[in-house]
This record gives sequence, C-alpha cells and structure tokens, in this order.
Amino acid sequence: MSYIILNIRVSMAIQPRAIRTFLFGILLSGFFVFSVACSQINLHGIEVRDSLLLNQKVFTTAEEANNTFELALKQNNIKLLQEILGTDYQEVLPVDTISNEDVQKYITAWEKEHVLLADGDKKRLIAVGAEQWVMPIPIVLGASGWYFDIKEGLERMRIRRIGRNELAARKAVLAYYDAQREYAELDRDKDGVLEYAQKFISSSGIHDGLYWDNNSEKTPSPLDPLFAKGIQGNSYHGYHYKILTAQGKYAEGGAYSYLQGNNMTLG
Repeated sequence: MSYIILNIRVSMAIQPRAIRTFLFGILLSGFFVFSVACSQINLHGIEVRDSLLLNQKVFTTAEEANNTFELALKQNNIKLLQEILGTDYQEVLPVDTISNEDVQKYITAWEKEHVLLADGDKKRLIAVGAEQWVMPIPIVLGASGWYFDIKEGLERMRIRRIGRNELAARKAVLAYYDAQREYAELDRDKDGVLEYAQKFISSSGIHDGLYWDNNSEKTPSPLDPLFAKGIQGNSYHGYHYKILTAQGKYAEGGAYSYLQGNNMTLG
C-alpha cells in the first residue's frame, strides 16, 4: 500500500536569524577536524580599495580577496570582515553566534588546502579542505575590482538549504512508510482490527499515534523521536506534514476514504 503525506510545503521564507546561522552550518558540512595550524597571514602587500557603490572593499585580484577573508576570520577582526563583506556582513556571517571551534574548522581546512575555482572569466569560488568544499559567497570582478558578491551568496545558500531539505523530506517519507507498516503489525488499541495510525504523536497513555515516549514503555514506538518531535507544531527541515485519511478525485483510483468506521485500513 502507498501512503501520502499531505501539505508537504517548502518554507521558502527563511528567517533572518536562520539564514545567518546557516552559512557556517553548511561551511562545516563534510569537514574533518584537523590539527590546529599556527601559520599567520600578513596583510602587508594586499591592496584594498573602497567601493562607494558596494560599500565594501574591492581587491586587485581574487586571491587577495580570498587571503584577506581568511585573515579576518583567523584574527577575529570584525572591522575587517565588515569592510570585506559590507555593513550587512552579519546577514551571511553571524560572528556573534558562531563558536570558535566552528571558525577554526574552516580555517584549518583552508590552511590544509584551498583553491579558487573559476566560474567564467569574472567569478571565482573558494574551495577548501581535501574535499574542496565550496563556499557559497563568490568573488566577482566588477568595474572597480574583485569583491564578495553577498546577494548571489545569499541565493546560493537558499538553494543549498532547499536541496538539503528535499533530501531530508525524502528520508522522512520513507521513515513514515516504515513506521506505518510497523504500527499496523499489532492491534494497538485492542479493538480486533489491524489499522494504520491517523496521527504522528500518540495521546498520553495510549498508542494511537506513530510515536510515544519510549522511556516509560516496554514497546518502542515505530517512529523515531527526532522526526516525531520535529514535526510537532513546526516544520521539519523546511516542510510541513499531515497524514491523509482520504484522497481526492484526481488521485489514482478516484476519491474515497481510507477509513472503515473509525479505523484507517486503506491507503
């Protein structure tokens, strides 16, 4: 039998705080923690010029932009970060909420290996670490020189987040399917009928949902607590879920209810 989760909707409106903290969440994806390197980068010899139009620094080369950004992170130089990324730098780099450990992971990966990947003649992307993880904020060539394109960086971050959410949603649907099959193997409400759950979270003291508190029960619930608690009243990785008890006329087989009496035995 197939089961449908209705109202799976992408949360396209990313909250400002969430999008700020997201950058370093994805920065650390796939990184390994290496030993801390002690080498220092010297700012001497790096030419930077102010761009009144962008309200941020521009550089004579993309390499200089890359090196200066890493220097600002290593020295925790907020003033330099603001000059590099503009006055709204915290939209993509929330230094006030990022731990030193998170920053060090990026720095260590950068020092181990870093390259600039060409995306056309006027765009470069920073790739760091042995796996060459690509930072979403590109360095682009404008009329005054090379600079970090924050607008495109935010869009790249949004696309990455949606992609991660879609993968999580696929796993969630498979977990839901397995949980319903497991739930229906036993007569959970002792009414003599094997049925499927009509809600995610069980009522207190009974097993009328796919999840119940395993700490006080001998029988573990079919649904993982991380997924169950994540969807309760909130979105789970950008999506909202609802269990259908019927289908509409445009579904395969036409419109009909999955319920027989009060039991959901169809789907």
